[in-house]
Amino acid sequence: MAQAVLSADGRIERIILDEGLVQLLDALMPLAADSPDFSQLVRSAFCAPPDPALSALLAFFSGADLREYYARCSYNGCTPWQLGVMQAMASIERGKVLSYGGLAARLSASRAARAVGNSCARNPLPLLYPCHRVVQSDGRIGAFMSRKGGTLKRRLLEFEGVHFDSNGRVCAECFAG
Repeated sequence: MAQAVLSADGRIERIILDEGLVQLLDALMPLAADSPDFSQLVRSAFCAPPDPALSALLAFFSGADLREYYARCSYNGCTPWQLGVMQAMASIERGKVLSYGGLAARLSASRAARAVGNSCARNPLPLLYPCHRVVQSDGRIGAFMSRKGGTLKRRLLEFEGVHFDSNGRVCAECFAG
């Protein structure tokens, strides 16, 4: 489901997600609306003691402010451009999306949509830096974590309250301004 790769100094260097997260989301999403303390519900879904990846997942799913985790991360191997893209992704609010071109514009590089997409595909810290909130300009969700097919990406967006039309595209009202 999720695994953290730690740097030598114990910082989170990479979070690896797998398709097991889709099944967890499928099971938890119907319960989220009915639970006043969703974070407790998520905690009860795990039996292992907390580790860095689990802590980050719990924070994400409970809607916590993720900025406190940024200091716990290692950014070794990230280029200045990628760090800028990650910071811009972090500014996209929960329940909203932004196009690759829109994110490039936020970085004052309006012609760099493809470079933004490449940085999203190489995001070492998904969920903490929410690359799943970056979609194509026509509302198609595109790939997630360099994988074709966006089942996990769509589940994450639905979990956050993003709506889709009958063609599977993100509805216009869910695009950030």
